[in-house]
Amino acid sequence: MSTVERDRPATAGTVARTPVEMPHWSDLTGPPGPCGGRAAAALLARAVPPQARVLVAGPHDPALVAGLPVPPERITWLLRSRQDAVDAARAVGAEVVCGGPEAVAGRAYDVIVALDGLDRVVSAEGPQPGWVPALDALAALLTPGGLLLLGVANPLGVHELTALTPTPHEAADRHWHAPAAADPERPGSPDRLRAVLARDGLTMRRLWLGYPDPLAPALLLDPEACGPDAPGGMGAAVDLALAGAWAGRDGAAVLSDPHALAADALANGLGPAFAPLWLVAAVRPSTTVPQADASAGPGIPEGALATSGMHPGHGPMPESGERPAARPGAVLPELIHAEPATGPYAVTWTFTGGERAAGTSAAPDGELFGITRDVAAAAGPVPAGPGFERVLRDACRRRDTPRARALLTAYADWLRGHADEQGEVAGAYACAGLDGLALSPGGPAVLDPSWSAGARPFPVVLARTLHRFAERLLISGAVHPWPSTLDAAELTPVLIGAAGDRPDPAAVTAAVEFDADLRAAAAGLDQAGRDRLARRAAAVGTGTAPDVAAYRELLLADRRLRGELAHTRGVAARAEQQRRAAEEAARAARQTVAQLKGSASFRLGRALLAPARWARGAARRLRRR
Repeated sequence: MSTVERDRPATAGTVARTPVEMPHWSDLTGPPGPCGGRAAAALLARAVPPQARVLVAGPHDPALVAGLPVPPERITWLLRSRQDAVDAARAVGAEVVCGGPEAVAGRAYDVIVALDGLDRVVSAEGPQPGWVPALDALAALLTPGGLLLLGVANPLGVHELTALTPTPHEAADRHWHAPAAADPERPGSPDRLRAVLARDGLTMRRLWLGYPDPLAPALLLDPEACGPDAPGGMGAAVDLALAGAWAGRDGAAVLSDPHALAADALANGLGPAFAPLWLVAAVRPSTTVPQADASAGPGIPEGALATSGMHPGHGPMPESGERPAARPGAVLPELIHAEPATGPYAVTWTFTGGERAAGTSAAPDGELFGITRDVAAAAGPVPAGPGFERVLRDACRRRDTPRARALLTAYADWLRGHADEQGEVAGAYACAGLDGLALSPGGPAVLDPSWSAGARPFPVVLARTLHRFAERLLISGAVHPWPSTLDAAELTPVLIGAAGDRPDPAAVTAAVEFDADLRAAAAGLDQAGRDRLARRAAAVGTGTAPDVAAYRELLLADRRLRGELAHTRGVAARAEQQRRAAEEAARAARQTVAQLKGSASFRLGRALLAPARWARGAARRLRRR
């Protein structure tokens, strides 16, 4: 394939090459890999109008580009790698331009997608203008009313602060652009990013925080709509989604648990400062906005897309050509959560205006270990209020025993209120743990009612929930007001008693099995995997290693083990001291008896009593005859 001029149009499915292409480099196959994920796909499906002219800038997952709700001939994909460009043209069928932003200069686009950021948009074979000039080059391509979806990795995100080893980006791609700290114009906060966009005539309409990875975020949330002070109170839903964002990533070694740091940052209003990714939707204001097309559906904010009459790379657009329409209203979701695809379900949740919707691409037939899931049952309003477990943990951290007892009693009363006449609990109430409840003004509320189980006795369901809470409490090393030497099996009866119910050892044993069924069904495990979960849950103690291989948490677990060992040694030393004292007392008693036997009074007494003993023995012999 011969090199073409950079302003020469290319047909769909072909590659336009430029002198600044990178011939021996791949962003799609080499580390750290392309940007993608189901959360990003869900956002693009909502934000990109049909028939929009779209520029995809940088390495994105080909499936993400192919899933755009526009025809392939209306997509231009800008890549700096020659091999990536050839492979992308085959996979997507769109126009692929190989080079940097200068390769598409002079064109006009309604939507520009740069979720990967700008670092890998600029080719290493051409000029290295920096982050802000790269943004200027892309912003110049946006039509009035157009939409820019831009991702910016936070160099101080929890993924960087907790990294134990160099990230794949640092290990593989550092030769092709300077680090973030070396570019003083690069925005280091959402406020500075807003200012940089405004300088290019763009207005930031929405900011999402991406977790846990900038390249493949499983959770996108708007901090203004999902923060601790936001109206509507989605704190419980955010806690649950944030925990799910890190699910399945427990094998990576880190300095500290990033989920705990991110949760604390969000709860204290510092989410944007430590989020791994800032993803913005910015628009170029337009004075004329066409009427909304009802067939376009919801997506970008009002006025975020207006036609310019220019077809990218082909001059003026014919008057008879179909033009994209603006999508009415600020209807972009406040929160998008893609559940891990490792389990049997691949559900992507979107939260818009306090309403939850689900899209699933996989679901098992029938039930797993007696557990079923109806994803459609979770659609609708999201319960407001903070997470029940977070409130209870805060009470435990403060050693506020009365508050902890009140919360546990409230949960037990709520659960008892959903038991039938036989004292059994079924459905979503039996499956929801404390981490799956919102503490709404009317009491606890189930966050995810899609899970359902058969009827279980109330003591078993209560013990299952509290045993699972005890496991998380002990594994995380969190402070609580109960004896620190108790393991999960011993702490559970204490929690049940604090909840105002009578502990039943048989119910606790059955609760561990029930919890193993729930967790195995959620993860899609077989019987052997389910049995491993049950054995591990039954053995959780103060020194159990955390799920995440975090150096700080492992040190805390080691400290707890040392404390438990010191306590055990102290008990053994006291027992040994008591044993020795008993032996000394027994030795002294034997010496006293020996001294008494050797005395004259003892011998005289035996001599006086000898005839009586002989007579008594003779009488017994006579009676036997």
